[in-house]
Amino acid sequence: MLEFPVWNVRAAGGGWVIGVIAIFHVFVAQFAIGSGLYLAITETLAVRRNDQPVLAFLRSYSNFIMLLTTVFGALSGVGIWFAIGNVNPTGVSALIHNFMFFWAIEWVVFLVEIAIAFFYYYSWGKVSQRFHLQLAWLYYGIAFLSLVVINGILTFMLTPGDWIHTRNIWDAFFNPSYVPSVIVRTAITCSLAGLFSIVVCARIKEEGLRVRMLHYSAKWLMPSFFLLPVFLYWYFTTLPPAVATLVQNGIDNIGAGNLSVLTRLLLLIMLLSVTIYVVSLLGPFFNPRSFSFGFGLAILALGLVVTGATESVREMLRKPYVIYDYLYVNGALKTVAADSSRYGILRQNKWIPERSITDENRLVVGEQIFRVQCLSCHTPSGYRSMTDLAQGWDREFIYNRIASLQATNLMPPFMGEDDERRALAEYIGDVVGAPPSSLTAANQ
Repeated sequence: MLEFPVWNVRAAGGGWVIGVIAIFHVFVAQFAIGSGLYLAITETLAVRRNDQPVLAFLRSYSNFIMLLTTVFGALSGVGIWFAIGNVNPTGVSALIHNFMFFWAIEWVVFLVEIAIAFFYYYSWGKVSQRFHLQLAWLYYGIAFLSLVVINGILTFMLTPGDWIHTRNIWDAFFNPSYVPSVIVRTAITCSLAGLFSIVVCARIKEEGLRVRMLHYSAKWLMPSFFLLPVFLYWYFTTLPPAVATLVQNGIDNIGAGNLSVLTRLLLLIMLLSVTIYVVSLLGPFFNPRSFSFGFGLAILALGLVVTGATESVREMLRKPYVIYDYLYVNGALKTVAADSSRYGILRQNKWIPERSITDENRLVVGEQIFRVQCLSCHTPSGYRSMTDLAQGWDREFIYNRIASLQATNLMPPFMGEDDERRALAEYIGDVVGAPPSSLTAANQ
């Protein structure tokens, strides 16, 4: 309930810190899952055909997978916890208290996944082929289990469903979008396995093997190209009505030429996804001999952009909540915010040194209130800044705009008293260089 100090990341904003780390982590984590299936299926086929060149390639490839997923995956995972713990401690606290058992499962699963990845790589040629294949399938099973667990927590944040009323942990975990999201993410993991494999296969020196593996790896992208739209539509039907309407408006605006941020991201996802599949079809699938390592890196980079845009859309649809219909992004509970005029920011936030508002400290207090109320999404003069949002507004309009937040549901309601709202309006007005108004006179 706005009771923690706020981590001020200056121009970038805390959301960007989380976003940058999370996008790379999700990209690699989903590849780690898909690569497990890629290794298991490919090694199974190679053993059945006694295809020694492919087995030799897989041995080298598994080293790359092990290093990327265990080292970068682990470090970026720690980075996410550091970032979200500082940017939104109330949200993290709610998720930990609600999903402690599932977090424990996830951490144990990740440790087991790392152990099997190391054992799988270092046991090449030291155990029987049958046992080594069992390790490959076991690695994928454990990696997929991590997706199954973390997906329940991530989908809960957007579609908490009946949990809002029942507070039942199983209603939270098996929420409305849980099953379609698992299927969507599984399809994405297979596509990323194909993308990474295309890049690695393009470096194979022996032409015959390179051509075979490029053609084979490109096949991993094709099923999701046709199935993902169906799965995504299913996922769309499980969203809360207000969120579904927002997505529908974003799609409709593509044809209307009204390119909001959401519309631009949706358009970017569609265009880049089609580009990736077309290039993969025309390149490594039909013309593997002429496909180069540079082209592979290019489509992999596009895959990273699509991942970032997709995660951004998911975060955007949840705003102004961190847990939809329960907890706002600034740490205010919806139930408390329903009568926010009685809250009192200075009274509730003990870490703010000023206990009252005077003419001398009004701007200082306004800045502190801005940190509490607004900094989770906005910055004074950086990303999503007040200088962009409130440019041209006078102080009276800013004050009235803050007062109207209770009815808009676009931002968290203002969690303070009237004099605190006036102090915030004065601070924002000072940041954007708003001219004095009757509001200023009223404060003097």
